[in-house]
Amino acid sequence: MPVPTISAAERQFVLDGVAQGVRGDGRAKMDFRHIELEVGTLPQANGSALVRVADMVVLAGVKAAIEAPTAKRPKEGRIEVSVEVSGSATSTSADELVTSHTAVLDSMMKAACKDPATMQLLGVIASKYCWVLHVDVVVLGHKNVTPDMIAIAAFAALKDTRYPVLVINEADADYSLDHTAEMSPLPKALTAALPLCVTLSRLGNHLITDASSHELACSDTQITIAVNGKGNVCCVRKHGSGSWEPNLLFTALRASHLAALELFKQVDALAQQARADPRPRMGLIRF
Repeated sequence: MPVPTISAAERQFVLDGVAQGVRGDGRAKMDFRHIELEVGTLPQANGSALVRVADMVVLAGVKAAIEAPTAKRPKEGRIEVSVEVSGSATSTSADELVTSHTAVLDSMMKAACKDPATMQLLGVIASKYCWVLHVDVVVLGHKNVTPDMIAIAAFAALKDTRYPVLVINEADADYSLDHTAEMSPLPKALTAALPLCVTLSRLGNHLITDASSHELACSDTQITIAVNGKGNVCCVRKHGSGSWEPNLLFTALRASHLAALELFKQVDALAQQARADPRPRMGLIRF
């Protein structure tokens, strides 16, 4: 993530403010910036969501496709993710962001959805067909992009996903689409396993969520902790060159777990509001 170069005086100002519980934009240490969310943004996709936080915009789309299962998991479907970055970054920095964010999102999804019973809900015919959910995320304003916002977009798009009902012909080991039935949402047992994440930045001995670019310039290490809808911690990734003392790491785990549970409530409420809004929209501009 690109961060600005700041002076020693600016750095001390930020550190002193965080130590006193006062951040530059008035937030408390564990507060996220204001989140705007839309679902169903892409009518051609099986599911989609658009997230805006400050100057960052993240768009996620889900395509549900029938494909062959893997040989190691013949009864299970799968979720495949990719992240792309557009904007004014140089090709080198954009490639680094793509690699980093795709790796984080992919590891979160695999860790959260590793239970075979959960992924068998996407199975169709063992060893022959399964549902594959392709989650494509595009970061449209990457200056202050965080794994947290990318995860929100992917999570909301998957919960928005609707896919066709299948009629299984076991005798022929084949299937057909039921054109008379409404599109079905993903099974609740699967959506309950989907993760959100919280990234904590360490500034001195203090922890903050959703750091601004100036706050990131004062932090030498961050930790991203993914929690699924059941409240289980399913993935932890460290960023930066700094180290984490055991006591501070345990504090970060507790704080991020509580923050993630609140984030689930906030995102679900925002998605319900978006679905209930009858006004047509384009991105986040309503008419």
